[in-house]
Amino acid sequence: MLASRTAAVAFTSFAGALLVGCNQQAPTSAAKMFLKSVGPADIQAGKTFNVQPDGSSAIWLNTQGIPKTAVPVLAGVELSGVNVRENGTLVTALVPEKLIAEPGSFPIFLLDKPSGKKSNEITFVVK
Repeated sequence: MLASRTAAVAFTSFAGALLVGCNQQAPTSAAKMFLKSVGPADIQAGKTFNVQPDGSSAIWLNTQGIPKTAVPVLAGVELSGVNVRENGTLVTALVPEKLIAEPGSFPIFLLDKPSGKKSNEITFVVK
């Protein structure tokens, strides 16, 4: 009985040592999609901004942990012309004219369609 108890204690100690490393691992920051800010900050209703070669307006999003498959969703509209750059820390996208035609505050977040994960939501302001 003493030998089996000693073996059990030794095994428990060994298994516990293996699990300690697992318990101490924190998820990486890339595991969570985070939207820090959106710009430019001074958008005027009805006026183009960050004008692209085709005449459309473009926004940038300061982000963290954004996968290449994510798209910005502004006021319920998935934006096009999306480019996720710099290891998921910068996202650019085109903004349809109808979304900047009138002043207002609109929710924006990032959606990774394959996984269904969403970032936090912030407000995009059109003055």
